[in-house]
Amino acid sequence: MKADANRLLPNRRRVLTGAATLIGASALSSPFVMRARAADPVKIGLIHPTSGFYANAGKQCRAGAELAIADVNAAGGLAGLDGAMVEAVTADVESVPESARAPVGSLDDAGVLGIVGAYASGIALVASEEAADRLIPFCVDVGVSDRIVRRGLTNVFRLGPGYTQASLALADKIVDLGDDGRRVMIVHVDAPYGRGVALRLGDVFEQVGIEVAELVPTAVGIEDFRAIVRRVEAADPDVLVPAVFFEDYANLVRAVKGSAKAPRLIASLFGGAASSPVFLKEHTDIAEGIVDACHWYDPGSPLQQARIRAANALDLPYGHELFMAYNATRLLIDAIDKAGSRNREAVTAALAVSSFADHGMPYGATEFAEGQNLGAAPAITQVQKGNIRLVAPISFAEAELTLTQTPPPPPPVPADGADAPAADGAPAAAAGQ
Repeated sequence: MKADANRLLPNRRRVLTGAATLIGASALSSPFVMRARAADPVKIGLIHPTSGFYANAGKQCRAGAELAIADVNAAGGLAGLDGAMVEAVTADVESVPESARAPVGSLDDAGVLGIVGAYASGIALVASEEAADRLIPFCVDVGVSDRIVRRGLTNVFRLGPGYTQASLALADKIVDLGDDGRRVMIVHVDAPYGRGVALRLGDVFEQVGIEVAELVPTAVGIEDFRAIVRRVEAADPDVLVPAVFFEDYANLVRAVKGSAKAPRLIASLFGGAASSPVFLKEHTDIAEGIVDACHWYDPGSPLQQARIRAANALDLPYGHELFMAYNATRLLIDAIDKAGSRNREAVTAALAVSSFADHGMPYGATEFAEGQNLGAAPAITQVQKGNIRLVAPISFAEAELTLTQTPPPPPPVPADGADAPAADGAPAAAAGQ
């Protein structure tokens, strides 16, 4: 079931007053109660970018959230509310953070019990802040900025890990490489996203003793990476970390892999080929071996396998956008069910003590502190033999991380008049044979 909040004319913001209402409080004790019969559907808001730069990812998130709602309704709805069905109220935003404020107001007017969103960290920051002003519970799906859960907002909850957690996980994996992971080079887009990743990773790497050979900025949309490749060859890093946008990523990796001194590992933070089925499909020829610290699912989870089949039946790529939005939606619905109430404060209280475990991720049940799930663990994935494989956390891993084979050294330069030896050590063939 789905409605569209964007069709609603925006009303003046409601004045929300009253004392906090805990789980199980009377439905008449607070103005935050959605007064309805048990048979009426429970409305939850889905806010995602469906136009602009993030449109494709936003639509994948929306699809994942709607799959979660469909699964809950197919299983009989909310037992805690006498079998009430769940209804999605969608709000579309542009790929610009400030565009999220008015749609949150529309979701408020529509009477949603909570909101799921909003893919990009910048949009999630604005949308969740607006939701906090209206005392609406907000479950973050994909956004990874540490700021999301460091603002003291008691209505915001994030199931997955953030940037700092993923940076540390990637650094640990590189440290484990020993001498093969001593020098790292970061190539980043000269934009807030790229600069932020480069500075954050650079600090973490240096703290654990990894040398950052160079931070190299690059423009958006360039096709010729030869100048960057020359700098990579000169620095000769063991590990290259690209922090650039999708098509630039493909062009950069293709250029670097074709160079004479390619790094032994290419690794990314929330955005590499090893967390994107779309990238793997479109750029199979260059994806092999790439590593990503990212959101990824437990490959041994029956829950995830069932969801993969459902996504495949709808011809949806099963990437992090889809399954993280699915899980954030199920987290919110689980809290509503446990609260047994149409009261927003009761739902927020249920989220705060949530022990949601039906997520199929490589970590345990939720345990929230200041909105962050302390149990969340970043996944480390790698493309191996054309498939994305989980290589960490170790207890959930299906493969071990592998490095590109070190190329054989070039043959020695022969003295004047001498024949060069063949690459395998045998005498060189005579000219003309």
